[in-house]
Amino acid sequence: MSWACPREGRGRAFATRFFAKSEKSSDKNGSIPHAKQQQLLFDFSVFRTQLCIKQKHLLFFIMSVTILLSSNLQAQRNRVQHKDSADFVIRSLTARAISNNFSAVAYRNGIVFCSDRPRETGVVHFDAESQEGLLDLYFAQIKDSFNLTNVHSFSDTINTVFHEGPASFSPDGKTIYYGSSGQPPHKDLPQILESHRIATGWSKPQRVCGPDSMMPMAHPAISPDGKTLYFCSTIKSGRGRSDIYRMVNTDGKWSAPENLGPEVNTPGNECFPFVDAKGKLYFSSDGQPESEKLDVFAADKNGFGRYSIRRLAYPLNSAGDDFGFSTDSLGIRGFVSSNRSGNKDEIYVFYNTRPVFCNCEEMKPDQYCFTFYEEKTAGTQNTQGIIYEWNFGDSTKAKGLEVDHCFQNPGMYTVDLNVVDSTTGVLFYNQSSYQISVGSSSQLHFEIPDTVSTGLSVLLDASTSSVKGSMIENYYWDTGDGKIARGPLSSVTFAMPGQKTIRLGCTARNKETGKTDGYCKWKHLTVLPGKQTINHSAPK
Repeated sequence: MSWACPREGRGRAFATRFFAKSEKSSDKNGSIPHAKQQQLLFDFSVFRTQLCIKQKHLLFFIMSVTILLSSNLQAQRNRVQHKDSADFVIRSLTARAISNNFSAVAYRNGIVFCSDRPRETGVVHFDAESQEGLLDLYFAQIKDSFNLTNVHSFSDTINTVFHEGPASFSPDGKTIYYGSSGQPPHKDLPQILESHRIATGWSKPQRVCGPDSMMPMAHPAISPDGKTLYFCSTIKSGRGRSDIYRMVNTDGKWSAPENLGPEVNTPGNECFPFVDAKGKLYFSSDGQPESEKLDVFAADKNGFGRYSIRRLAYPLNSAGDDFGFSTDSLGIRGFVSSNRSGNKDEIYVFYNTRPVFCNCEEMKPDQYCFTFYEEKTAGTQNTQGIIYEWNFGDSTKAKGLEVDHCFQNPGMYTVDLNVVDSTTGVLFYNQSSYQISVGSSSQLHFEIPDTVSTGLSVLLDASTSSVKGSMIENYYWDTGDGKIARGPLSSVTFAMPGQKTIRLGCTARNKETGKTDGYCKWKHLTVLPGKQTINHSAPK
């Protein structure tokens, strides 16, 4: 039983027919009665072909008159789209796959996506109506930014002999919401299921639904706070063939579904919702202006609670069907599914080449300062004739039961607490001795000179940077000239003197949770005219 958003192209198997039913219906004029939408097999390629045959003379006339204008408009549109592509780097992750793959979302240290590929056992389950492979959820890691590796079935508890996917995860990654069709007792009713991560894997899936238990539901997307569930449905009371709805969870109960209204939903198809970390809604539609096939749109909500819709630029949208959009928590890396390269659905990964980092902090030198005290001496005072003396192993000493000391450089130091004669300084005995490792703090760090002359190249080096508990994935340099450089090493040459600000931003993925966070540091640099003497002092 096929059940994804209606699209043309190869997606006719799963991602092209939203809710497959056993009968088609149309009135004598070839249009689809609104009340019968839930009973339709949404294969729009068939529908449009029938419509074209009945109106072939009119269509031929219209095409003859407008073909030149359409070509010119499309060429102009392509030029604008390619101009916008400077903001993104995009590649297919599944170009070599023979199966359909789509709707990838970030999960821990990889992605979870839909695919009709054979199981690891080589067994292929087929849809009885379409005779094509059933959808399952798969996990994979991304190697070298653009290649999938370690691809395997996401969970034997989740994947069954029915369709599963797409999926959405709670903010903590411990709950999965996903679509399923073919599940008894309502085999013709697409449903949304939820499962929770447990010690042995995932719990037995339970159905998610509001007061109307017979409402068809698919394509779940949970909000960042985990309280609002967006989904799409072909329920007959909707505005179009498929609409986007939302339900709010209060005290463990889901509210009645709310249609998102005419700004989002059209007489066409709206589906594949996604909500980013800031709460912004994205979705795909073939009913919005300028969209003949599925395109990805962003819905910005204003202060009056109404949505303002905008179509995403190339290369996130193309001349093909574009859907299954998602991003990481920073909006720097994301995924979009498309059949732009042919009839097969592919997953594309994209990287924002102009990320914006918030809460950027000034970079300061590392401080290796500590407070020293000995538990055995707690509550005591220096007795007459003797004193406590700390020897820090760096040629410095301090007297007292509790002292503060700053080391000049990182390294391994032997610290001694001695009891000495207060008059002669003679050592009576050693109270305690231990080694302390002083290392660089876990932070973004880069080396640049304080001043530089115009026309000379400045090396930007962040290779010593680290983030505790995380792995740095991307480095971004902003030197104030409108260009963004990537990588731990870069360089810049200034043509004009003045005060410059160098910003280093990075994304780091937590090794345990897989969550991506952003970090940013800045430092001023003075550019002198001509070949002046350079002060090479840099933070230690």
